[in-house]
Amino acid sequence: MRYFLWQREIRALNETVSVATAARCYHCQEPLRTGRTHRRTLLGEERQFCCSGCLMACEIILDAGEGSYYENRTAAAPKVRSGAMQADQYDLPELENPYAESEGPGLLAARLDIVGIHCPSCVYLNERLLLRLHGVREAQVDYESGRARVVFEPESVRLSDIVALLASVGYEARPVRADSPSRALQEQCRNLLWRLVVAGFAAGNIMMLSIALWSGYFDGSVSPEFRRLFEWMQFLLATPVYFYCARIFHRGWRGLLRGGPPGMDLLVSAGITSAYAYSIVAFFQGSAIVYFDSVVMIVFFLLVGRYLECRARLRQRERMEALVRPLPETCRRLNRRSLHPDRDLHAPFSVCQNAALRVGDLVLLEPGEHVPADGSLLALRDGVFGVDESVLTGESRPVFRETGARLLAGSVVIEGRAVMRVSANPAESSLAVLARLASDPHAADLNRDRTLGRLIPRFLFGIATIAFSSFAYWYLVAGLDFGAALLPLVAVLIVSCPCALALAAPTARGAAIYLALRHGLLIRDGGVLDRLSAIRNVFFDKTGTLTRGRPTVPGVRLFASDARVRALVEYMEEDTLHPMGVALRESVAHFPEASPAKGRRRTVPGRGILLRSPDGGAYRLGDVRFAAANVRATDRDCIHDFSREFSEHSILALCDRRQVLALFALRDEVRPGASGLIAGVRRSGLQPTMLTGDAMKPARRIGAEIGLKNHEIFARLLPEQKVHAIEEARLNGSGVCMVGDGFNDAPALARADVGVVVSRGAPLSMERAGVVLLHDDPGDLLYAIELARVTRRSVRTNLAISLLYNSVMVPIAAAGLLLPVWCALAMAASSLSVVLSSMFLRMRGDTIWKR
Repeated sequence: MRYFLWQREIRALNETVSVATAARCYHCQEPLRTGRTHRRTLLGEERQFCCSGCLMACEIILDAGEGSYYENRTAAAPKVRSGAMQADQYDLPELENPYAESEGPGLLAARLDIVGIHCPSCVYLNERLLLRLHGVREAQVDYESGRARVVFEPESVRLSDIVALLASVGYEARPVRADSPSRALQEQCRNLLWRLVVAGFAAGNIMMLSIALWSGYFDGSVSPEFRRLFEWMQFLLATPVYFYCARIFHRGWRGLLRGGPPGMDLLVSAGITSAYAYSIVAFFQGSAIVYFDSVVMIVFFLLVGRYLECRARLRQRERMEALVRPLPETCRRLNRRSLHPDRDLHAPFSVCQNAALRVGDLVLLEPGEHVPADGSLLALRDGVFGVDESVLTGESRPVFRETGARLLAGSVVIEGRAVMRVSANPAESSLAVLARLASDPHAADLNRDRTLGRLIPRFLFGIATIAFSSFAYWYLVAGLDFGAALLPLVAVLIVSCPCALALAAPTARGAAIYLALRHGLLIRDGGVLDRLSAIRNVFFDKTGTLTRGRPTVPGVRLFASDARVRALVEYMEEDTLHPMGVALRESVAHFPEASPAKGRRRTVPGRGILLRSPDGGAYRLGDVRFAAANVRATDRDCIHDFSREFSEHSILALCDRRQVLALFALRDEVRPGASGLIAGVRRSGLQPTMLTGDAMKPARRIGAEIGLKNHEIFARLLPEQKVHAIEEARLNGSGVCMVGDGFNDAPALARADVGVVVSRGAPLSMERAGVVLLHDDPGDLLYAIELARVTRRSVRTNLAISLLYNSVMVPIAAAGLLLPVWCALAMAASSLSVVLSSMFLRMRGDTIWKR
């Protein structure tokens, strides 16, 4: 296969090397760095490339006859990552079915999320390359969502071949599982489309019959025989429409008959059933006018609105899944749980499922692979290890990590080969939490909205009363015949469907949630937006939120051997993710090694760590008040002197039962943009407050730099005291937002009306938070607040549209001034108007972000 020849060539490239100038790579358009570049004469000119991958990608494109891609593109091609992606994971027998479904005899269909689609030329290039691969029968790429649908012959080409081909030209393709939420929505859209096709066919034909039938009714030009024939044809067209196409509207009766609440489609079903039942009776009696045409046209118009709504939801679902992608299914785990850095980078490994990983496992990482779980970097092969963390932080530039650094699940290895130790099960990783939150954040909004839940049954009862009262008036008082009096009843039931009322809040909230995710904020559900728009107080944690979260240790004073201090600190802080714990480990890393400490550890939230060793020793590491609670008076004097020397630093102590073993002075710098965040909070009319467990002096130093006043700073707070401060603010009747990293403030985040966590925070706190800042920038909170306020106004606008529509159209229909067909068209238009209103919210959201 030609693709594999291309893959072998890329390893054999050995181009002329020269010093680069200020030119850019012909393929990816990135500036050429001073050093080694690749030159090749292509299309009659000498072209320069930043790496062999981009050169090979260009040759593949040109060899495929798609050189026009470079002329028509409006954005740079994605840079080809060094190293082959482990695409063969999608060919394991147990994984073949989740990603591909049968498309007929000998054919499978798969859907891929393609990263790097920037312009229509990218779509054209991907489709053409896929269709040139032997065994691919069909390839369609959607520009807006970046999702491709590929139909292929599994006997001729594997799914891994398709993924690897796109990877070879710089596009990362991720197969989508068949059980993903978007697949269910897609199946729903397909089902609606088939019903719409049947209803459309029946509507087009029945209207031709109706024109002739109604013309003959008024001038008497149609003979009884032809009239009967036309009615038979209308009956045959309307019956499958009623029983098949309108079935989705009849489902509400099943729940009602089982004792459940009335559904929103009951009025539609009642109206359609009334018109169809009357027409059946009139048809077989042969003595009155039939309304089969009304039944068909009503169903057709309603299905048009329902299908467009489903397509909008599907597009949004696909975009959200593309932003938060799941992890690969497999990884390479070393066949041991201990590591010798000089030897074990080449140790034997086995391919295992990500779900089988456990804390402490060692995983081998190479360029192009994804980090399978949260963990720490243990050993490097070449001394350099770069990762792309854009899936969590939004920052696309590579981040270079050193030994001991924390790695986030979902990050892509850009450069280097290393071994990592898993620190959290994959199901508890940061990316897994985000994927669960983004799975379908606004699907349950209607169930959560108790006001709307109470309103709809009353609305249905009121409309039913108006409809039957209208029928009684026209039939009993005005003296119309049964069929003519039935039309206003059907019209009221159809025109008053509360679909627009039910869509008012979910569509606006769904648009806002998608907007937020696109700009790096993950909002749990629509209820969070409601609460966020009503907050009056914003409480901030200090470490990792208003500060960088990477403290340094400028001062260390030892009262025991440095080897003993290192052994205790490294063991007590071994699995911690807290920034201060990481800083302590780094500060003792250069001390002499000693035999590892052992014992039972216990974390006291907000205070420190307790260790009981097998020999009966007891050690404490943490805040001075906690760690040095029982030390001797002379040691207290040492602590006092050290604290006075580092008065604006955070002081931590390591102590045994009676004496201090070591003192540490930690200093964290203000996060860039923190002062602008506080100023923006004030401009929004909100009250900022800082809650910290640190001492008052370092807290006030940070507060003075970012513009907080002394009365807005609360220091030396334990986690339960932070909760008490939030409860006091809530008792005063004001909404409270808490922003933190989730390490020592998880209870406060849970107690606040809205908890906001930065993406580098504790994963379990992220799962409980209302908002997760994926860019790791608390300044994005200002956008979330303004977006929540705009969404609240949009929801109110949508509700006003729905209520105004019903208050105007229901009386007109009850007065007999609207035929049921026009009522169906008006009802569909009202639902679409609500959807369009939410689309305008998307444009306003982008404007807010730019501002």
